[in-house]
Amino acid sequence: MKKINFLLACLAVLFFVGCQPEPPQPVLHVSCDSLVFHGEETRQVLITAEGLTNTFTFTLLGPDWIESNPSHGSIGNEDTVVVNITSHLDHALFCLEGALNVEYNIGCHKIALKGFPEEFMDYSMPDTLFFYSGCDPMPLCIANTGNVPISYSITSSSGAVSVLQTEGQIGVESQVEIPINILWNQAVAESDPYLYVTLNENVVDTVAVVVERKLMLSSEVIDAEYSKATDLLVFVTADGTLNIYHPSLRTIDVVPLSYYPRCVSISSDGTKAAVGHDGYVSYVDLQSSSLVYTHSIGCSAFDIALGDNGWAYIIPARDQWVQLHCIHVAIPNATDILADGLVYAGSRTKAHPSGNSLYVASNGLSPSYIDKYSMEQGAAEFMFSWPYHGNYPAGGDLWCSEEGSRVFTKAGTVIRASDMSYCGELRFEGGTSYFNNIVWLEHLESAKHLYILSGSRDWYYNPHMPFVYVHHSDNYTFEDKIRLEDYHAFDSEGNMTAYTPEPYFVFANSNGHELYVITKALGTESVEWAVELILCE
Repeated sequence: MKKINFLLACLAVLFFVGCQPEPPQPVLHVSCDSLVFHGEETRQVLITAEGLTNTFTFTLLGPDWIESNPSHGSIGNEDTVVVNITSHLDHALFCLEGALNVEYNIGCHKIALKGFPEEFMDYSMPDTLFFYSGCDPMPLCIANTGNVPISYSITSSSGAVSVLQTEGQIGVESQVEIPINILWNQAVAESDPYLYVTLNENVVDTVAVVVERKLMLSSEVIDAEYSKATDLLVFVTADGTLNIYHPSLRTIDVVPLSYYPRCVSISSDGTKAAVGHDGYVSYVDLQSSSLVYTHSIGCSAFDIALGDNGWAYIIPARDQWVQLHCIHVAIPNATDILADGLVYAGSRTKAHPSGNSLYVASNGLSPSYIDKYSMEQGAAEFMFSWPYHGNYPAGGDLWCSEEGSRVFTKAGTVIRASDMSYCGELRFEGGTSYFNNIVWLEHLESAKHLYILSGSRDWYYNPHMPFVYVHHSDNYTFEDKIRLEDYHAFDSEGNMTAYTPEPYFVFANSNGHELYVITKALGTESVEWAVELILCE
């Protein structure tokens, strides 16, 4: 019985001890989290101690325009210390911001500070302005967020930047929008300039001017070709138009089409274009920027080639083994004629620069191959196939060299145009591996350059690489790669964001001074397409 009583007594002691309240945690209470000063002012802050078993020390640390009295001291439990905080803003030109830290033994309390001089200048304006070819003047917006009027003057580091209102006044709680224009042809040859903005004669700020060397387009590009003979870049877009870009003028002529475009080809003399549709072919005069004829055909066009003889040659988009469609588009009421022999639907075709022959690269077959057709009699006549079936890859597309002696395939194999015999290969950046695929290829004989767009080497994520690869056109060695410009656009949260360009077409003008690369922006919420201009040395 004594043992039981002893155990009960122990349990009672433990229960009593366990039920005792925990002592309060020591803490300092500060009477505010923020202070705002207008001119020379003094504000009071109360510091109160709670739960202390010993005296605490504290220190106040803040910016040089704030004075704390006292700036340090000690405090006991349930004591209160009154601290006078005084602002010194007599030499300030702008609104000042900072923080006052109340530091003590076991922590820190931060008080946000803001100080407004009795007369202060404050303003906001962007750090960067973005321009591209063909855009309207962009406004430089300067907002007066202070309490005194602001006078401003603006100069530029470059004559390529035109400031349409170089000086003026900005009232309190108001803003101005100053139009800034770019002389684009001059700007693309210079480094990006700056604007120098002087405010009230004693504050100078800079605004970076980024000139994107792009002509922004209003719709998705479906297909494109370029003529060195007439210096015209011709492309069809998803809004149902054929566009004629004049690089020397930086202007575009637009030709409305009756049907949705699927492919385009221009004659080697650069004066005419043919556009393939679903069941139709359009014939366009590029010199007058006018639609001449629209003809009915018995297929949906996948690819098209236009000869100087006025005939168009169409690859059907559907079925498997089909016949090549031929039509004399330069005359009214032309009849669709089927060529002898079979091609695989969805193949790619290009006309030889001479206008005498046509090449068709099978697309979607393994192994791939190339056929050659004669164009000399109007309707295409089959000549022969290349002698390789699996020995060398073709890849499903091809491009003729400028002088017409060779044909470059999508897989990097190079063949002679006359008999389609093998004469070399292109390798990715000069390494040991083939190109994954060539998206587009342009030959400029005067510079001995091949300009190549390549697909990604990632089989799971396969956007086109954001570079133009430069190879020597005689020995095919890799020489250089040119990084394409990013797109700058606002994201869904309103932030200016850089987006990677994905190229689809590259062309060189006849003198070799300029490249024109048609790209789209990856990852933007809106459709972003452009023609980027690259100046060549």
